[in-house]
Amino acid sequence: MADPKPKKTKGAQALQRIVAPPRVDQEEVANNCEVTQQAVSGWVKGRAKPTPDRMRILQDKYGIPMESWTEYLDDDADDTDSEAEKVAS
Repeated sequence: MADPKPKKTKGAQALQRIVAPPRVDQEEVANNCEVTQQAVSGWVKGRAKPTPDRMRILQDKYGIPMESWTEYLDDDADDTDSEAEKVAS
């Protein structure tokens, strides 16, 4: 049986928008946060959350509020949700 799809946070959705072309790539985010690109990929996909220290970096460098990592998306929200666009802008 396959694992259920991870439940994304608003922070994960905002980060996904930031690393979407032509913006910043995951490797640059990883370098800024001093983690691997695989860690950033996990954050984007909702499989993992950054530590509070990394959340602070994401907030300072990319404007993703720390609290957005605890705010979950509605089940019917997709990756183009306008709320994430507000968070990421």
